[in-house]
Amino acid sequence: MTMIGYARVSTRDQHDESQVDLLEAAGCERIFTDKVSGKLASRPQWDKCLDYLRPGDTLVVTRLSRIARSVRNLTEVTAWLADREIDLVVLKQHIDTRTPAGRLTFHILGAVDEFTADLISEGTVEGLEAARARGRKGGRPAKITAAKLATARKLYAETDDDGKRAHTVAEIAEVIGVSRATLYRHLTAPTLAEPSVGSPDSDKPQCAECGKGTKARREHPVRGEGWFCATCVSKAKDRQYKAEAHKRKLDRMTPEERAQYDKYRAAAEQDAQRKRAGWEALRAMQADGKSVRL
Repeated sequence: MTMIGYARVSTRDQHDESQVDLLEAAGCERIFTDKVSGKLASRPQWDKCLDYLRPGDTLVVTRLSRIARSVRNLTEVTAWLADREIDLVVLKQHIDTRTPAGRLTFHILGAVDEFTADLISEGTVEGLEAARARGRKGGRPAKITAAKLATARKLYAETDDDGKRAHTVAEIAEVIGVSRATLYRHLTAPTLAEPSVGSPDSDKPQCAECGKGTKARREHPVRGEGWFCATCVSKAKDRQYKAEAHKRKLDRMTPEERAQYDKYRAAAEQDAQRKRAGWEALRAMQADGKSVRL
């Protein structure tokens, strides 16, 4: 087991000697130092430190703020360290993941971020469903309306006395106010009478998950093989990886740590349910035409 230290100061006018002294006293065999603001995503020595760490090593810092720019970034760092079986020691805040209490803190930091992300995702899905129920769709409004498309199809189908097309695509696109590529995409799009979304018989298959066009059948980690776009498959694999990483975290917990984690998770879920109930009551009052002051 090797102890690796990391020190950082925000500006070149500041000195890192006090941090380095503490890290050397803690027994660090190698110390990486940065003189850069923590708000910057790129920190050269921090990147080298992460590359140098190996499973079983211990990362030593004086404060959590030395390695993270925010709470979210801190939970990302702790998750990265946990997945690679690297311990963390924070000298001035008395955090040591080599001890049961330190590991509990370590796991809770990762659980907080995951739970927060789940709540955000749940709220986003609920909002999209509510918007769709009211006939609203997200994204940028379509440039071609149904009336413009009907006009474009009519012009596109017209021929002259020689049997050739009377209007070029460029001319039609200029008339209705769109680019040639946009017009081509709508003229060749499947009509309502053609196969539905995700059908392999369609000339232009669409992703069975998001509805966007796709060119190939792919293996979805949850839904199996089918017409899926690369983005949906990548997101599904990412969710699966995070779920497996979270399961590994839970498996590494002792019974006492798991009990404490379950207690914290239950309290957080109850708090989230109260907040959702409050927002639902607020939306119901607004739907009834009542004036609501926040």
